Amino acid sequence: MTAALAVARALGVDPLVAAECLPEIEAALQPGDLCLVTADHGNDPTWGGTEHTREQVPVLAFGPGVSPGSLGRRETFADIGATLAQHLGVARLDAGTGWH
Repeated sequence: MTAALAVARALGVDPLVAAECLPEIEAALQPGDLCLVTADHGNDPTWGGTEHTREQVPVLAFGPGVSPGSLGRRETFADIGATLAQHLGVARLDAGTGWH
């Protein structure tokens, strides 16, 4: 099992989807690539409706040279954009803190 697949399963990603998609994506990555997988919202499984009830979402970051480990609880969804800007070497964004 790849590290990305193990983390995806730990985050509660559907095991069939993770097993089918992540190894193929991981195999296509080149040195210097960074793959971020997340959701745009979270839902409380105990809530009866379909409203977006949680602001916290899982984030899976992987690629060649990316060390496994927890990103911890991020303060804002903007951290993803800040991380991508940092990774790509573009100007720092006004919001968010990169972790890469």
